[in-house]
Amino acid sequence: MSDTHNDTQSSVATPSVRRTVTTLRQISELAQEERELLLIERPEIPEALLDFREVMAALRIGRTRYQDLVGSGELGSVKAGRVRLVPASELRRWIAANVNARR
Repeated sequence: MSDTHNDTQSSVATPSVRRTVTTLRQISELAQEERELLLIERPEIPEALLDFREVMAALRIGRTRYQDLVGSGELGSVKAGRVRLVPASELRRWIAANVNARR
């Protein structure tokens, strides 16, 4: 029944309606192309880097424990000038590894 209904609409549609439908189809195709372009792999944008105060607050640990974790490499970090920062992803990884290890 829907095929008959579409045929009826096509034969009754004015040129203006047909142009509008064509334009909407083109817009839809362009939107699909844009979505596909967005799926192309891009270089990772660095996420938040946390300083020692933020890490200590998140883990509820003191400075000595923080220094032990970073110094041993158990908690990965990067040095930016004179400051050592911990990527948020590294903090999540460490938390997940230690939560699962205690279960």
